[in-house]
Order: sequence, then structure tokens, then C-alpha cells
Amino acid sequence: LNTLAFLEVNAHADNTARAKELFAQRCASCHGGEGKGDGPVAAALPPDQKPRNLSEGVYKFATDDSKMKLLIKQGGMANGLSPMM
Repeated sequence: LNTLAFLEVNAHADNTARAKELFAQRCASCHGGEGKGDGPVAAALPPDQKPRNLSEGVYKFATDDSKMKLLIKQGGMANGLSPMM
């Protein structure tokens, strides 16, 4: 049981680290390091294309976890969204 719990905690830590890496690579330039929509690219975007403040938990459209996982793994272009994502 202890080994199983240890593996589960390590898997979670690995996933969290990978998620942070992907966010830094694919999201932070627009959404900012903290997800507040204040990344360096955001200033150059027109008002109707400003990135959402993800820290508020309000999203442009409803989606389920599986779609969000695909967006994170594959990026925006593969999902019909901005190639910057």
C-alpha cells in the first residue's frame, strides 16, 4: 500500500510539473505567468482578442475536461483555435 501511494503521489507531481512546463511554453506569452491575461503578447492584441484571465475561473465557452486536456497537449491550432495557443 505504501508503494502504491508513493507512486500515485509521484505521478501527480510529474503531471503537475509537465502541466507547468506546457503552460510556460504554450500559454504564458499571452495569459502571463500567473494566468491573469497579462502576458507580453497580450498588449499587442486588439481588445476583442485579449487573453482571458484564467485565474478567475471564467471561460469563453463551456468545455469538458477531455477537450481541455487536448488543448493543453496539442495546442490551439490542432483544435481550431489560435496557433499561438
